Amino acid sequence: MKIKSSDTILFLDASSVVVHVGILNDNKWLGYFRSEDPALQSLFQGVEVCLQTAGLHLSDITGFAYCEGPGSLLGIRLVSMAIRAWKEQKTFMASMVYAYNSFEVSLELIKKIHNPKEPYAIVSQSAKGSWNFLSTDSPKIQVSERSEAELESFPGTLWLFKQKKLPSSERNLQTLAFDYSLQQVPEIFYQGALLRPVDEPDAAFVREPEYVKWDSKRHNLNSGS
Repeated sequence: MKIKSSDTILFLDASSVVVHVGILNDNKWLGYFRSEDPALQSLFQGVEVCLQTAGLHLSDITGFAYCEGPGSLLGIRLVSMAIRAWKEQKTFMASMVYAYNSFEVSLELIKKIHNPKEPYAIVSQSAKGSWNFLSTDSPKIQVSERSEAELESFPGTLWLFKQKKLPSSERNLQTLAFDYSLQQVPEIFYQGALLRPVDEPDAAFVREPEYVKWDSKRHNLNSGS
């Protein structure tokens, strides 16, 4: 869904190793903030910095956009909770909330900045040894999981989306680095369908979360363990 140039949208993105906060209006950032500090201490600092830079108050914001992932689940959930809290206020009850996918944005970033001539894909390490994957020739714009062997046979370039707390020293896959930054390309959010309106902000999952069955013995304080 396209946003209007007259909208003043607060962007919150804590999906990667860098927290990004921005205020978008009329095809440009009125304020932009990025930090490598943990999202818990930098997210709201970023909101304050952006509002001061733009000369605005929080009440001037007309909508919210957030990154739903894939990426740091803790950061995405913190962003979701912040938006939910603001939406409880009368000022923002009618405000639109938009979600976007970090891999879809990354494809557009690489296209705009690096202009590759061959097929390319975004990858990130999954917590279980597989890889999250989205390519320019995917039949659907949907992130999937691939094994390292499958990615080695990909007929193009692999660009690594850096996530938090996932080791990279042991991986053998050949990837290129890129700067995941919304600051460089504000115009991409005014074209295509990167932004999707949602009723409630939440994290997106490549696979459904797995839950361990509750066992009373594991929580028995008198068990001596």
